[in-house]
Amino acid sequence: MNDIMVIETPEYMADDLCLWMMNDSRFFFRYIEPTVLNLARKRVKGIYKKDLAIKWISRGLIKDAMALYTKQMGAPMQLPMKWREYAAKELLDHNEEWINDLVKEMRALKKAGKSWTMQNR
Repeated sequence: MNDIMVIETPEYMADDLCLWMMNDSRFFFRYIEPTVLNLARKRVKGIYKKDLAIKWISRGLIKDAMALYTKQMGAPMQLPMKWREYAAKELLDHNEEWINDLVKEMRALKKAGKSWTMQNR
């Protein structure tokens, strides 16, 4: 029987981390949801810049994700900054539609003279 050898390249590890972040409910609700809401608010205000969002996500969210992944999975997760930024871009691209939907909702509420809060979502 042939054994399959998996070579864990930085790209593979970054993709695995993105999948883990999206599928771990505690991480999702504690980190990803607030990040998406923050980015949507920035778009509504007109101060959103994708390159800064990627930098912010890679230095904060991805760093926290690597630590929690290591703790939960028992496998060390270390990614160079280039691959953290790759993971941040993947995460941002994956949530783009959600962000756009929130922006539409926030703009509609703003146009109606109502404020957008987490409670009236």
